[in-house]
Order: sequence, then C-alpha cells, then structure tokens
Amino acid sequence: MSHLNRHVKSGTHHSTKSAAEVSDNGGSVVDAIAEGASAVARDVREAAGQVAQRVEEKFEQGRDQVRCCENRFEESVRSRPLASLLIAAGIGVIAGALWRRRQS
Repeated sequence: MSHLNRHVKSGTHHSTKSAAEVSDNGGSVVDAIAEGASAVARDVREAAGQVAQRVEEKFEQGRDQVRCCENRFEESVRSRPLASLLIAAGIGVIAGALWRRRQS
C-alpha cells in the first residue's frame, strides 16, 4: 500500500503543479488575447480615421463642383436673361400641365 500511497501523492503533486502551469499559461493566453484585441481596435480606429478623411475630401470635391456649376449657371442667366426667363417659363408650363394631368 505504501507504494500506492507514493503514486497517489506523486500524482497529486504533479496535478497541483500542472494546474499552476495551466493557470500561468492561461494568464499568458488571456494577455495575448487582450493584446490582439487591442491591436485590432487600434487598426479599426486607424482605418475609420482614414475613411473619415477620404469622405471629407470627397465631400469637399463635391461641394467645389456644385459651386462651379452654380457659378456657371449664374453667368449663363446673367449673360442671357431673356432666354433664361423663357426657358424657366417653358419648364413651368410643362410641369403645370403634367401636374394637372396627374390630378385628373
């Protein structure tokens, strides 16, 4: 029996040692996961910042194009006011006819 007791005590010692090693390794696994998650979060923030910057640049480009078209339109109206008035009246007549037709 003493031989069996020695094996049981030895097994208990090894299992305690193994549990401590697993606990230590578990801590490193948790640390590695936390570091990985932190790196992913940092990459996501960086990518989001880049996307936001691109969106802002595209918005500015679009606004500049609208201003350019607006300026050209104003110049066209100022250089040919009568033609512009007649075109606007024609569009109004067509829109009114379509609206009346839709109401009927």
